[in-house]
Amino acid sequence: MPIFLSFYPASSKAQRTSIGAPAADAIFPSSLPWIKGIAADFPDTNYAAYELPAGPGGQSTFSFINCWGIPQNFDTADAASSVVEFLTSDQARLAAAAAFGVIPSTESAAATYAETFPENASFVASADYAVSPVNFAGSASAITDFNSKLEGLIGGVPKAILESLQTRLQATLAAANGQ
Repeated sequence: MPIFLSFYPASSKAQRTSIGAPAADAIFPSSLPWIKGIAADFPDTNYAAYELPAGPGGQSTFSFINCWGIPQNFDTADAASSVVEFLTSDQARLAAAAAFGVIPSTESAAATYAETFPENASFVASADYAVSPVNFAGSASAITDFNSKLEGLIGGVPKAILESLQTRLQATLAAANGQ
């Protein structure tokens, strides 16, 4: 569920829409181009997407990734690899973008997407300075450690893997904040 920050005059009555967003004069959703779905659910809603202005640390936004895993030593590894190759092709990325608004993950498809959907060009432009949601000094090594532990998930203890990630990230964040 996106996080909604609303700004509305004190005289207006704050009401909730069916998707949990407050009825407001302006809403900032952290939903990236998936906000396009609002047009189908609320056809009378006018909205526009803009790049956020730079803050004290410069411009920033989030980017999210899709990962595809192919198990080792499976008879279907070649077929699975072919499926992943198709799903990551410009053709498939553009089809997904047209269907539900996700920004294509290849630069060439993203450029086509920005031309095809100029109302979402600001999302494509922001990819140049987007960062991972977990982004502070030392976090990359904690995430790398977590990813390596995920390789042992089968036969492993998921709770222990998650506790290890939490402990490591918390300690890394404390160190990054000088604590």
